[in-house]
Amino acid sequence: MLVLALSSLSRNSRYTALFWLGTLLVGMTISWALNEIDKDQRRYAYVQENGRIQSQRMESDPAIREHARLEQEKRAQEALDRETVAAQHNWRPLVSYTANLSRIGDHLLNTRATWVALSKFVPADQRQAYLLEKLDPQYPWYWSAEVLAVLFGLSAWILNFRVRSLDRLK
Repeated sequence: MLVLALSSLSRNSRYTALFWLGTLLVGMTISWALNEIDKDQRRYAYVQENGRIQSQRMESDPAIREHARLEQEKRAQEALDRETVAAQHNWRPLVSYTANLSRIGDHLLNTRATWVALSKFVPADQRQAYLLEKLDPQYPWYWSAEVLAVLFGLSAWILNFRVRSLDRLK
């Protein structure tokens, strides 16, 4: 429906192809840029909140080394927990048409259950990071359905005003 609406805006098929390509590429690029900016801001806020992690000189005392290792693992887990929560409310992929279609497809095919089942083969300490990587995006599927419904409505509106019935052409 979107391609049909775009094609009704021009008589030249090359322009229609450029409109379509622009819709796909611009949406994907903006979505990617917004995601990267958001990740950088979260990292910056985390560093500002916790202070820079300075490399400490390793003492010969094993207890100090063990404490430093446990502290580093704790910080890594906290950062991973924050990323997991942020992924569930990340609206930025909604800007991309292909990301919306992909999110609806993931919901219809129930790929989340498959990734969760496959994650059982990953070591327990790496499982959350694995799921975070594979389950991106995690926002509700109906957000994508709403965006696609708006695009459908906009396309129908464009077609309603741009395409004339054959009775008017006589």
